[in-house]
Formats: sequence, structure tokens, C-alpha cells
Amino acid sequence: MDIGKMGLLVAVAVFLVMLLSWLHTEFISTCTNLAQTNCLDITKCKWGSHLAKQDACYRRWLPDDVRAILDFFITAVTILVVAVPEGLPLAVTLALAVSIRRMTTDNNQVKHMDSCETMGSATTICSDKTGTLTENKMTAMKARVGQNHYEYLVGHSSEQHLGGVIQNQSQNNDALINLLAQAILLNCAPTSKVTLSQTGVAQYEGNATECALIKLTLQLGYNPDSFRDAFKEDDNMLDWGVYTIPFSSEKKRMSSVARMQQGGFRLYSKGAPQQMFDSCESIVESFNSTASPDVLPFRQDQRNLVEDLVANYQKEGYRTLA
Repeated sequence: MDIGKMGLLVAVAVFLVMLLSWLHTEFISTCTNLAQTNCLDITKCKWGSHLAKQDACYRRWLPDDVRAILDFFITAVTILVVAVPEGLPLAVTLALAVSIRRMTTDNNQVKHMDSCETMGSATTICSDKTGTLTENKMTAMKARVGQNHYEYLVGHSSEQHLGGVIQNQSQNNDALINLLAQAILLNCAPTSKVTLSQTGVAQYEGNATECALIKLTLQLGYNPDSFRDAFKEDDNMLDWGVYTIPFSSEKKRMSSVARMQQGGFRLYSKGAPQQMFDSCESIVESFNSTASPDVLPFRQDQRNLVEDLVANYQKEGYRTLA
């Protein structure tokens, strides 16, 4: 039964109930069985012949009675008019709820009701491999730090993770690894956290990509909380650093500014490789004996090299960041 018919049925029922209740009160209960003296004392009542009865008290019709019946009719019409706009959202919600139940039996589970119409008419569903078919827990597997390339191969590396590969192959270059940890830990959202269980299993909270990077710093031997405390500003509301530029889909990057212990400020930025390469003018190859970075110009041949590396990562199904 549609909403219009249901509204009409309810309106007629309400009108009849109100009319019958009024008739019973006014024409049966008010003047019936009253004596002549008491009958004449009531304005609505009249003494005389009524319904084949001689000398009886009965309720007489008054002009206000038409107004009362008209009010009942207006109330019924109001219910009929309001039923469609007020009942339509409820009908739609119920229809969508029923659709969700039916689609679930077809192994097509929809979490949002407004998606029922779209998913119900879909003939082919294409899904990506990350977050849909997996637990949405990413792990850093390959990295290029300075001029060195590191790769962790499951079952083929003696180390247990990429952090161990970097530590073993980056001896005497702790300053470069520390710079990598700074770039990761000081340029992540505070809501992204990684905790290790007693069995060593990493538990992610927040952005999965950032959690994978934070997990890499844990593998490198850094404690994110204590590391960030060294860059916390007393007069700043941020958890660390002095300024943060959130991720922008237009610029495809996020950045953070932190005060260096030796003085000055440093801007850390991460994002899509192409956009990062466009903003890059120099690279850090390594650190010399005085712990100063060896900064080299970012030449076109070096850019071609890293762009080819990124392309190979993407062909292998890796999510790449710079």
C-alpha cells in the first residue's frame, strides 16, 4: 500500500472517530433521560417529540455544530496532505533497509543506505588490492636513501625487515639514517601511531601509509615518542614542531617545520614523487666526517634515475612516496 492510500485511510478513520465521539457526547450523553425542568435549563437541549417519543428531552442542532464538524474535516484533510511529505522519508528508509538485507544474501554488502541504488544496479565490481582484499597494513619493503638502494626480500634476506637491511648496509652513516627518521617522525599526523604487542606484531592506528613509515623507524631503533619530545615547542599547541601544512590533494604533499637543536629551522615534506621532484633542487648524498651533509645539485640525469626507480616500484605494485 502506497503512502497516499495509507494517508487517505488514516484521514477517513480519524474523521469518523472524531465525528462519532462528538455525536455520542453531544446528542446522547448531554440531553438524554433528563427531566423537563432540567432539560429546559440547558441551552442545547429541547423538550418535545423526538424519534417517535412524546415529551422527551433531546439535543437540538445549533450553528456551532457545523463549525465543529468542519474542524473534524479540516483535521482529516491535514493528515492526508501531511502524510506524503512526512511519510516519504520513512518509506524510503524502510525500502533501503529491505534492499540492504536482500543484497546481503547476494554477497553484496552495503554499509551506507544511499549506496543501495548504485550497488544494486552494478554488474561488475572492480576493487584495488590494498584495503579491500588485505588488512590495510602496509610495510616498507624498499627504499632509496642518499645514493644507496635498500630492499628487503621475504625469505631471501638474512635480516627480519627493511630497517635491519638499512642498518647493516649503512655502516658509518648514522647521521643520514637519523635524517631519514626526522623526515618520517616529524612529518606525520599525530593520529598515526604504531604500537608493538608482546609478540612483536605491529598494531596500526591512523593512516596506514604513515604507520608503515613509523614502523620503519621502529625497525631502525628509534622511539617515536621520545624522538618527537626533543622537537616539542613549549609555547606551541602542536605535538611537535612549529608549523604544519596538512596534506593537500591539489599539491599532493604535506609538510612540517621543526626547530633544529643547532639553530635554525628545517622543512620536512613528503608526497607524490613527481611533485616532490619538481620542487627539488639538491640532494643529500651522505654525511662527511664532520657530520655535515654532502649536498649535491639535483641534476637531470639523477632525476631520470630516481624516476625510473619509482616507475619500477609502481610496476611491482608498490605505493611510492618521496
